[in-house]
Amino acid sequence: MTGGAGFSRQAAQSFKDNHDLGRIRPQGKLELKARSGKNAEELQLKEAIIFRTQKRSEAKLLNRKIWFIIALIILIGFGLVLLFS
Repeated sequence: MTGGAGFSRQAAQSFKDNHDLGRIRPQGKLELKARSGKNAEELQLKEAIIFRTQKRSEAKLLNRKIWFIIALIILIGFGLVLLFS
């Protein structure tokens, strides 16, 4: 037999401990300034645009690399088939 009364008591104690920790920890603070929208600063908007542009170009490069590797594998496979047939 596994579990039993000891397990449920331990689970209840763990829940109580975690619940008490939630009361002790300070609440998260919201940022006072928005990164986008009407209240955003120009520098923050420029940084956000640059970041998004870099991420987009990195994703395009990764996509091209993946398609290149797939095409290379297919070409090598066809070459091996032609070589051994």
